[in-house]
Amino acid sequence: NLPESWQADAELTDVFFLNRDKGWAVGAQGVILRTNDGGITWNEISQLDVFVEDENSLKEKIRNLQSGRSTNTSGMTHQAERSLPIRCRFESVHFVDALNGWAAGGYRIPYMNRSRAVVMQTNDGGVTWKSVNGIIIPRLRKIHFMSRKRGWAVGEPGNLFTSGLYFTSDGGQSWSSDNNQRTSGWKTAARFENDQIGIDAFGRLTYLEQRRSKLAVLVNVEDEQQISELLMLDPKNGIAVGAKGTILRTANSGRSWQPLDLGNAAPVVSQIDFQTVAIGGNKLWFAGNPGSCLVSVDLTTGVTDVVRTPVQTRFNKICFGDPLHGVAVGEFGVIVTTSDGGQSWTIRRGKNQSSALMFVSERSNQLPLALLSRYSTEENRICS
Repeated sequence: NLPESWQADAELTDVFFLNRDKGWAVGAQGVILRTNDGGITWNEISQLDVFVEDENSLKEKIRNLQSGRSTNTSGMTHQAERSLPIRCRFESVHFVDALNGWAAGGYRIPYMNRSRAVVMQTNDGGVTWKSVNGIIIPRLRKIHFMSRKRGWAVGEPGNLFTSGLYFTSDGGQSWSSDNNQRTSGWKTAARFENDQIGIDAFGRLTYLEQRRSKLAVLVNVEDEQQISELLMLDPKNGIAVGAKGTILRTANSGRSWQPLDLGNAAPVVSQIDFQTVAIGGNKLWFAGNPGSCLVSVDLTTGVTDVVRTPVQTRFNKICFGDPLHGVAVGEFGVIVTTSDGGQSWTIRRGKNQSSALMFVSERSNQLPLALLSRYSTEENRICS
């Protein structure tokens, strides 16, 4: 098991609230958290058991590849795996009601240059979780369910699943892809009817027309202005955010996008690399890096406001359970909440973090190992 401080510092990647009180958050190192009081206190799931490929099965695959013999590269069978506690990175969490939810992410497979998805399921509100075994699809970035049985997910593509788009009709026990369009993979997506709009692996807004397997890049971006998150308010209207204060909106189901007018706040907003967007009441909320500033836009009046928070680190996800109660999560396991519609924010997790240190050296033998050991172990500081 990893040291407790590592798990407490693990980056949080997603948060989902079913109402003002009940919510869940996931992140790196296999962290899954739940709250029943609007994010004031959080309970961590201590152990997750998933099936991973063991060392012997990997060596067997490598020997087969080197000798030119055929091998099953689509995934391991249940008998060829062993049950181990694993601290994979979860990217997405979603619930359809107070009891039934899923967390999804994955990990890289050593020596194989590919990834494997991990899907966890709960039917008791997140008190206990169990892994869905036998999944052979690549790592997932977003998971969404319309009911206890029907859902979809997006993530990395693979040799068998070239689109990176996956569907389930049995509650996540099995996944398939009925689209053969080859893509670079997806960071996130939104679906309506039979089509999908999403953000591809290069940070571009991309439209996938399911019926004709037609893929179209809607917004090309420079490397420093990649799109990070997408929120569809309804089948027609949506918002996309990205680096350097990028905020785009659509009114035609994502087929075209225009910059959102931010008025006098534009110079300040341009200094923020947005990672996430959410809606709380009649306001849109934007968060990213640095996390010291959150931005809101009133959908009724168009007024843009910048609100200060007590943290500096990046926020990866912001979510509102109702117009007054919101939560933002991000780096080093930090969680902040608001109960007054975003006017003030309070740190609920990560407030006792030690400072982080990074050592940079031209040669490995020049690293101050004694100093690194002292600060990381004796003083519990985050070092790299």
